[in-house]
Amino acid sequence: MLPDPTIGITHVPAGDVWQVHIRGEHDLSTVQQVAEVLDGLPAASRVVIDLTETTFIDSTVIGLLLDRAPRRRAAGGASAVVSAEATFPRRVIDMVGLPETLPVYETAAEAFEGLAGIEQPEADPDPV
Repeated sequence: MLPDPTIGITHVPAGDVWQVHIRGEHDLSTVQQVAEVLDGLPAASRVVIDLTETTFIDSTVIGLLLDRAPRRRAAGGASAVVSAEATFPRRVIDMVGLPETLPVYETAAEAFEGLAGIEQPEADPDPV
């Protein structure tokens, strides 16, 4: 079976921020791929997780984002999520309270601006 080109994860450096594009449907069957991308980035980096092309996301992926955010902060980095209002991913994000842990923006430009305003702390020598 050929891979579905509408489902994918890409990441590119954008200045001093990494932008991770997650498109298509993501759940238990793809959460490991998302984890590998996020875990493969420098721990102290700033990361924009762009869900604008995500059509479905389940609790396993949300749980991954909730798990990785404090780890990145402890290492001196920061994360933000991009997800437009009135989309399925945003309804799930809001329902589980992700914005209380991780900033969520409407556009990538807003996320980049938000991360630019976050001063990067010194890395915790004993991250969680």
